[in-house]
Amino acid sequence: MTFNIYFIGTKDCLKNLTELCCSSDISTEIFYQLSQTCYNIQSLTIGFERTITDGIADLISVQRNLKSFDMMLCHGLRVDEQTNIIFSSLIYNILFFHNYKF
Repeated sequence: MTFNIYFIGTKDCLKNLTELCCSSDISTEIFYQLSQTCYNIQSLTIGFERTITDGIADLISVQRNLKSFDMMLCHGLRVDEQTNIIFSSLIYNILFFHNYKF
């Protein structure tokens, strides 16, 4: 599945996107395309369902103003080695790219 933004003005609207709530079941290509346009998300909520794509890490890593990141682990999420690798990548991206201090 290829995801392209064709509507006039859509990219400009997405550049100003500050809040995104979505499911992890979306194609990795959509997350990748969003990572090419959306840099100013302040609040990101992702419901992790049956699949987790590595495009989510791409989207998180490009954010400049991320202030809130909420994960919802939904019933049916299969935790396996791939899931652990992607979660590790997400945590690394959040901590490294956003300089969170403990």
